[in-house]
Amino acid sequence: MLVKDPVTGEIRIEKPPVPVKYFETGKVKIGCAIAPKPPAMSADAEQIQGALLGIPSRMFSTLPYLTYYAVVITIITAFLLVSCK
Repeated sequence: MLVKDPVTGEIRIEKPPVPVKYFETGKVKIGCAIAPKPPAMSADAEQIQGALLGIPSRMFSTLPYLTYYAVVITIITAFLLVSCK
């Protein structure tokens, strides 16, 4: 995991907090490639990662934005109807 040091601003690689457990048979290590599940991302982290990967944002399809657009369209339509008469 990449971590930025707030004091120096240096980015470093940090090992996962949970050690990876494996079973060693003498010839083969079983389970050493299994990585623990990462913690859930915040909404800001998802938005930043989506922007870096080029994934379009779903922010404008949420209920508050759709309500806002409906109100704006209603006001503009009412203004145009009143001004055309």
